[in-house]
Amino acid sequence: MSNLSLGKNYSRKTTAILMVFVTIIYIMFGAKTSFAASSDKPTTVTGLKASSSASSVTLSWNKNSTADSYEIDMYKNGKWTYVTKISGTSYTVSGLSANTSYDFKVFSFKGDQYSSSASVKAKTSADLSDKPTTVTGLKTSASASSVTLLWNKNSTADSYEIDMYKDGKWIYVAKIPGTSYTVSGLSADTSYDFKVFSFKGNQYSSSASVKAKTAQSDVSENLNRLLKEYPDGSHFTKNGKACTTHSGCDYMGSCNCMNFNNAIQCVGFAKYVYYNLRGKKWSAADQTTVNLYNPSGEALKNVLLGKPSGTYIYTLYGGGHALAVTNTTPEGITVYEANSSRYDLCGVRYTYYDWDSFAKRIGTLVSYTC
Repeated sequence: MSNLSLGKNYSRKTTAILMVFVTIIYIMFGAKTSFAASSDKPTTVTGLKASSSASSVTLSWNKNSTADSYEIDMYKNGKWTYVTKISGTSYTVSGLSANTSYDFKVFSFKGDQYSSSASVKAKTSADLSDKPTTVTGLKTSASASSVTLLWNKNSTADSYEIDMYKDGKWIYVAKIPGTSYTVSGLSADTSYDFKVFSFKGNQYSSSASVKAKTAQSDVSENLNRLLKEYPDGSHFTKNGKACTTHSGCDYMGSCNCMNFNNAIQCVGFAKYVYYNLRGKKWSAADQTTVNLYNPSGEALKNVLLGKPSGTYIYTLYGGGHALAVTNTTPEGITVYEANSSRYDLCGVRYTYYDWDSFAKRIGTLVSYTC
């Protein structure tokens, strides 16, 4: 090649050889091209993880011996955007929105060569400066069928959520801007648990809790109403009205007495009284079994004295008989019943007994339900 001279014509073959030689020199010593050896390409980042605050995400990863720098990209506004390129192994992306998910990629670089990306998803935390404080001054008042919750106004909140424990779980009741709420449709003489949360936008406080018990039904008023509806000597009928003429009852199965709570005659009437005086339907879950066989009056008094008006009792009188207690005293008991004998089917009786007389009347006390 040293015999080549400028200005001299050479053959086509010689020219071609010269061009190949120049190209090799350019590749070896000129600009970096995509033909670089694969041994120059760094490996992918490992150990990539993220931690976050309300406004930033910090990315960190293992040092890569095959890399001299790292590029961070972020998915934003529907596309991947460049964030930065650094030589270290951690970086904090700032200026983010609270309680928001973000996607990131990190590439290893060695010169102009780069690896495939390592990806991670991170979510910023809620902004605690926006979180309202807990409700204070929570208190209640109650009627027989409702509980009213009241609390202090909270300057850090714009609304409040009320939850109630029912059927074994907490359920949502309401969300309101005010500082009082009445929960209606409750059973009389029953305990309930409530929680109230402060809200500011989507942020909410820890709960304030309170327990409340509904009042007993207005027994005297309800009893007076029942006694007007079914006075002593009337009949308990299917249409729900007392009748003065009663016929067509050869025996229990053929009687047209009122069906209440899936029961007729004595059981139906006792459950009807229970419902009106206790403010709830009779349930076997509330029943207490005692099985006092041929008890003395004193034994009955020990069990029934002080039980609330409307208490349902079941006895073995006449093969099985239900009555409703309307009042007890140390001297005796007043009961309200229907079908007190087979000779007066559906006949209503409102009767006072001293304890010894009541013991002889019922024979055996099987159970009571308050």
